[in-house]
Amino acid sequence: SFHWSITQFTPASMEITPTNAIERFYAVSLIYLGVVVFSTVLGSITSTINQLRQKSMERRGVESLVQRYIVERRLSLGLGNSIMSTLRRRGQVQKPKLHGTGIPPLKTLPISIRRQLKEEVFSPLIMVHPLFAQLKIQDYGLHLSICHTITEESITHGEEIFNSGTPVESMYFITGGEASYELLS
Repeated sequence: SFHWSITQFTPASMEITPTNAIERFYAVSLIYLGVVVFSTVLGSITSTINQLRQKSMERRGVESLVQRYIVERRLSLGLGNSIMSTLRRRGQVQKPKLHGTGIPPLKTLPISIRRQLKEEVFSPLIMVHPLFAQLKIQDYGLHLSICHTITEESITHGEEIFNSGTPVESMYFITGGEASYELLS
């Protein structure tokens, strides 16, 4: 029976054939089921390949535009290479750290719960700095206000966080990875 079922899905032949209406109905049903399953699997594979192809074409299109811009503006070879390598690194598949703002259901929580969530997430982070540790003791309300104004960011390799001479607008706490800075003269 198993051998007969397999031959219905493949080009192989089998000497056993249905002899009555129930067996014929079963054989035809099995063939239709095989066609449906095969079509579904094939369609899924085709869809995935097309999505990958589309993403690849989009990436190449963007790279082509950037390269055209570099050539038209007659940028130096060093700067052009820096631009392209930075954009390629950013285009690499990276799994950024999950941020609370990236989870839509968390935005729908009541304000009191969201405030408590931010306090539990960010208080340990800022407590490593002596100023904030003392502030929590001296003025807990201000400590909570600071926790509620903190936002999270994921920075990709090679991305600049700040530049010399720009006004200070924020403070960064690095929770993972590495950062370096250099003073350009």
